[in-house]
Amino acid sequence: MLRRMPWPILDRPDVEDRLDRSLRAAPPRAVLLRGTSGVGKTTLARRLGERWSRQGRATTVLPIIGLAELQDAPLAPFVPLLRPLGLRYQEPAGLTARDLIASIGTRARQVLVVVDDAPLLDSTSAAVVHQLVRAFGVAAVMTARTEHGLHGPLERLAVEDALETIDLDGLTRIDVDDLLRRRLGATVRPDDVTRLHEQTGGNPLHLRELVDFAERRGLLRRVGAGVEIDQVALPLDLHTSIADRLSDLPPDALAVLRIVALGASTPRSVLLPTAEEQRLALDLVARNLVELRGDILRVAHPTFAEAVTAGLDTARREAVVDTVAGRLEASGDDGLRFTAVRLRCDTAAGAGRADLAWAVRHAFSMGAHLVAHELGGRLRSADGQAPPFGTAVDEASALSFLGRHDEAEAAFTRAEATATTSADLALLASRWGSHRAYRRFDVAAALVLAARLAPRLDASDRALLEPEIRTWRILNGEAPGGAGDPLPAGEGAAPEVAVRGAISAVMLDSMSGRLGGEAADVLARIEREQGILDPFAAAMVHIQQYFLLLSQGRGEEAARVCEEQRVTCTPDAVGMWSLTLGIHRMYGGRLADALALAELAVAQLRWRDPLGFLGFAVALQANVAAQLGRDGVARELLATLVPSQVADPKTALQRSEALAWLTARSGDPAAAARLVVETARAAAEAGHDLVAAISLSVCLRVGQARQAAGLLVEIHGRVGTGLGLYDDLTALAGALDTAAPDPVRAVAAQLARAGMEATAIDALRLAEQMPDARARPEVLRRLQRSRRDLEQHSDVRPWHVDDTDVLTDREWEIVDLVCQRLASREIAERLVLSVRTVDNHLAKVYRKLGVSGRAELRRLLDES
Repeated sequence: MLRRMPWPILDRPDVEDRLDRSLRAAPPRAVLLRGTSGVGKTTLARRLGERWSRQGRATTVLPIIGLAELQDAPLAPFVPLLRPLGLRYQEPAGLTARDLIASIGTRARQVLVVVDDAPLLDSTSAAVVHQLVRAFGVAAVMTARTEHGLHGPLERLAVEDALETIDLDGLTRIDVDDLLRRRLGATVRPDDVTRLHEQTGGNPLHLRELVDFAERRGLLRRVGAGVEIDQVALPLDLHTSIADRLSDLPPDALAVLRIVALGASTPRSVLLPTAEEQRLALDLVARNLVELRGDILRVAHPTFAEAVTAGLDTARREAVVDTVAGRLEASGDDGLRFTAVRLRCDTAAGAGRADLAWAVRHAFSMGAHLVAHELGGRLRSADGQAPPFGTAVDEASALSFLGRHDEAEAAFTRAEATATTSADLALLASRWGSHRAYRRFDVAAALVLAARLAPRLDASDRALLEPEIRTWRILNGEAPGGAGDPLPAGEGAAPEVAVRGAISAVMLDSMSGRLGGEAADVLARIEREQGILDPFAAAMVHIQQYFLLLSQGRGEEAARVCEEQRVTCTPDAVGMWSLTLGIHRMYGGRLADALALAELAVAQLRWRDPLGFLGFAVALQANVAAQLGRDGVARELLATLVPSQVADPKTALQRSEALAWLTARSGDPAAAARLVVETARAAAEAGHDLVAAISLSVCLRVGQARQAAGLLVEIHGRVGTGLGLYDDLTALAGALDTAAPDPVRAVAAQLARAGMEATAIDALRLAEQMPDARARPEVLRRLQRSRRDLEQHSDVRPWHVDDTDVLTDREWEIVDLVCQRLASREIAERLVLSVRTVDNHLAKVYRKLGVSGRAELRRLLDES
C-alpha cells in the first residue's frame, strides 16, 4: 500500500531569502512575484506572511486580492480588511483612500501587505498600495501572472526602483522528485519523474492535478524500489482557459504555434526556416504563448501544446508531425533527430527500422531507460526480425536498470545470439556481468560469465575488460592487490568497451588514491570523439576530480564538486553524488546532513545503481546512525546487507566503522579499533588505500592511535608524500601516540581544512587530556578554543572523553583577570557576578589545574 501524505509545500530558500532581504531593507522594497498560473506565487506569499507573523515581524498580515470583476469598484479589495483595521464603511462617503492610508500607514512597522494578482487591482486600490510603499515604507509582497503587465501606480513603483521583481521558474526535476517522494512516502521511478517534470513544465499545480488524476485512475503502483506512475494526459479542465486564449489566433499563427508545440525546444532557424514563420513566431512571443531564449523556441507552457493540437484530426496532425520531423532530421543534430524519431513513432507509418535501432542506443546513452525499452519493443514488433546487437544489449541493460531482472536475463541471452565480433562479446560481458554483480548481487555469476566469454575475445578486448573483472574479484573476496595495468588506449576496439573499462578503472584508482588521471582522460577523449556512450561516464571524470582534491587536503573544493554535480548530473549518477556528499558531511562532523543525504542516496540507488553502491549507502546510513546514538537503527540497517555487498571494501569499511562506534560506546574502544584496522588492512590489500586511510581516522578518534599508526605509515609509504590528507592522518596518529598536544593542534587545523572536522574535534578533545596540556594552561586554552571553533559547525557527539576537568569560557575569563591581579570583588564587578560566584569558579579552576591559589596559578601561566 502507498503511504499517501498531504501535498507538501515546496521550500524555495533562495527566493525566500531574496524576499526577506528586500522587505527588511530600509526603507523596504516591495516585491513582485511573477510567474505562470499555478507556479506557486500565492503559496509563497502566504507562507511569507505566516512566517513573519510567527517571528513577530508583522503583527498584522493584510491579504488583498485583485479581481478583474471588481476593477470597476474602487477600493473593493480592501473591504474585507475593515474589521482588522478598525475601520467602518459609512455612508455617504463610504470607504476612502485617505482612511486606508492613514490607518495602515500609522502602523507601517507592524503590517505586511500581501496582494494577490496585483495587476487586477482597480486604479484607486493600486494608488493606495503605491502610497503605502513609497510614503510610509510598508512592507508589501505582490503576485502577478506572467501575461499581466504592470500599469499605473504599480508600474511607477517599478520605475521608481521601489519594487523588485522575482520571476518564479517552474520546479526543477529534483524538486519534482522531492515533492513526489514526500507526497507518496516512497521514491518514484526516475523515468516517471522526468516525464512528469517535462509534461507539467515544473508547474506545481499541474503536477498535483496530474498525479491526483493518475491516482484516481489507479495508475500508481507500489514496487520493490518505490512507486511507478503510468502516463496520463492532463485533465481537460486545465485546458479551458488556454483554449480561450487560442481561439482568436489567425490560422497562419495557429499553424506556427502547432509547429513550435511539436518541435520541442528547437532552434528557430531549424524549426521555422522562412521569414514569415519567424515573424509569426515573434508575434506569438509577444502574446506570451511562445518563449524565445536565445535562438530556442518553445511554447510558454506544455499545456499550450496539448491545447493547440487537441482539435486536430489524424491526417492533419500527421501532416504537422511530418513537417516538423523532416525539419529536425535535416538539421544533422542527434538530439533533434531523436525527437523526430519519437514524433514519427506515433504516426500511422511509424519510424523506420534503422532510425528505431539508432534511437534505442541514443536513449540508453542518455539514461532514458524506460524510453529505450519502449523503443526496443517497437523495433521487435515492427517486422519480427531480431534487432542488431547494439540495440539488443542496450535494451537488456535498460531492463536491468528498471529492476526487471528476469526480463533482463532473457534479453541478454537474446543479445548474445546476435553478437558477431569480439567487441560485441566484450560489451556483453561488461553489461551482463554488471547486471549480475550489482543488481542481482551475484558476483560469482558475473565472474563465471566473464570466464565463459573470455576465450572468444581478442587480447585487446580482454585488456579493456580487466578493470571490471578486477572489481568483481575484489567484491568476491579475492582481493587482487596493487595497481592494475595501464588502461589500453582503445585503438581498434569498440569505444563502448573502452568506456566501461575506464569507468571501473577510475573507481579503482580513486579508491586507491592513485590519481594519475589516465582512465579519466580516456573517458573524456572518447566522449569528445564519439559522443555520450554511457550516461555514467561523465560522472566518473568528476569523481576522480573529487578524490584528487580530497587527497590534496582541499575539502571545501571537493565538497563543491559534489554539490555542483548533484544539480547537473544525469539521473544515473545522482545517487552516487548524494552518497559521496553524505560521506563528506559525515567525516566533516555534520551528522544530521549526512544522515539525510545517506537516506536520499539509498532511495536513489534503489532505482539507479550502475556500480553497486547501494550497499555502500546503506552502510553509510548505519554508520551515521551509530554515531548519533541510534544503535538499534544502525544494527537493523547492517542486517539488511547481503554477503556480496559486505565483500565490497568500501561497504565493509563503512560497516566496520558503524560496528566500531557501537563497540566503543559499550566500553571497549580497543576492540572497536581492532575492527577498523582489520577491515582497513583487507581494503588496502585490495588496492583501496585512500578509503582505508580515511576509515582509520576512527581509531584516532576513539583514542587508539597506536593501533592505526603502523598501517597509516604503510599506506603513506605507498602513495608517497605531497598528498595532504595522507600526510595529516599519519602525522596526527604519531602526535596522538606520543601525547604531543602542540602538533595535534597544528595537524587538526589542516585536517579540518581537508574536510575531516570530526577527526579534528575528537583529536583536540583527546589532546586536552594530555599531561603536557594540563601542565601548560595556555596550551590547554588554545586546544580548547580550536575545538570550540570547529564545534560551531558540527554536531559530533563528544562520547568518549570526559571534559569536566576542562576550563569553561567563564573560568578562562576569571583566570585572565586573576593574572591582571584583580581581587574577587573587582572581578565580580567587571563580570556582573557575585563575589561568591567568582570564588566558586576559582575553586574549580584550582582543582582542574592542580594549583593551590592565585600565586601558583599566575606562576603556572607565566611558565606556559
